[in-house]
Amino acid sequence: MKVGLIGHRGAGKTTIFNMLTGLQARVGGFGGREEVHLGVIKVPDGRVDRLSEIFKPKKTTYAEIRFTDFPPRQGDDNLKSNDALVTQMREVDAIALVLGDFEPGADPLKDLNDLLTEMILADMTVVENRRARLKKEKARPQEEALLERCAKAL
Repeated sequence: MKVGLIGHRGAGKTTIFNMLTGLQARVGGFGGREEVHLGVIKVPDGRVDRLSEIFKPKKTTYAEIRFTDFPPRQGDDNLKSNDALVTQMREVDAIALVLGDFEPGADPLKDLNDLLTEMILADMTVVENRRARLKKEKARPQEEALLERCAKAL
């Protein structure tokens, strides 16, 4: 399973990433960098241990969770970086939104709404681009109907 950690600068994404993975990635708002931190943990499972005892395989493989600590969004002036970030986010199975409430005047509810709005807008862009391509191709009524329902839901 792949889990992506997203949130605004200083929300605590990398701190949570370090806690979950046992790694020591540098914290502090990424310092303007665009790097992504990756970490993998094995999920201990007593059932796997028991089966391993019974069947004595050459190798015992536990489930893994892959954590991705995404850099914060770069702002409207760097849309190319934001598009790349959205593309990377689409590769994870689950997204964990990290909200900070550490600074005076912090508004985690506003941050949550901002992040959700950005994700919805990114999804709407995908739907609209696909609808535009469908108009140029042969008619696919089922896909057009599906995209129409997606657009309404967003």
